[in-house]
Amino acid sequence: MDLMKDWNTYKETEEAQRVIELFEEGSLNDILHTFVKEGAAEFPLFEHTIKNVFEYSLIPYDVPIKDLFLYLIDSGLKGYLVASDFVFDIFLAEEYDFLIERMIPTSIGLFGLDREEDNNCYVPYLFYHNFSKLKKIAALSQVEMPPLPTKEQERERVLYYLDFCNVWNTFRKNNNLSMAELCTFLYNFAPQYI
Repeated sequence: MDLMKDWNTYKETEEAQRVIELFEEGSLNDILHTFVKEGAAEFPLFEHTIKNVFEYSLIPYDVPIKDLFLYLIDSGLKGYLVASDFVFDIFLAEEYDFLIERMIPTSIGLFGLDREEDNNCYVPYLFYHNFSKLKKIAALSQVEMPPLPTKEQERERVLYYLDFCNVWNTFRKNNNLSMAELCTFLYNFAPQYI
């Protein structure tokens, strides 16, 4: 089986074009609802997190987007409500348990920020509740995933998201994929083969 040959055929289909467009221009909540099945009970929490990260946060624009996730881990993230002139903590510095529980919506929010700036560094991490599926897709794609940190290694578990992004961005570049095509490959195309 030549996976990339099959991908090149698939990406020309109407289905693939719809999914690519969703990742290019669709709402972040639509991406969540379309591709996250294992965590559906957590959608209200996830939607709240996406809204805070993407709409109400005081993102430090002097931090390059590629460094933003590390900055947020080490510094925390504030939110701001314009109507009431109220500043609040979305999460505190080194609040790893918060980020671990909300890795899916946080990654979608970062993907949304990155999509606006067109830097292509943050990949949505939608396999958080199904790592075995990700491992199968990685093996099928001949991508070597770094080992998953233990539960006790909270900081490393949060930082694993950056490893995930690095591995799949290398795959994306090696196969000349756009970010939207990579996301379509990961979440719509490759799961059909496992």
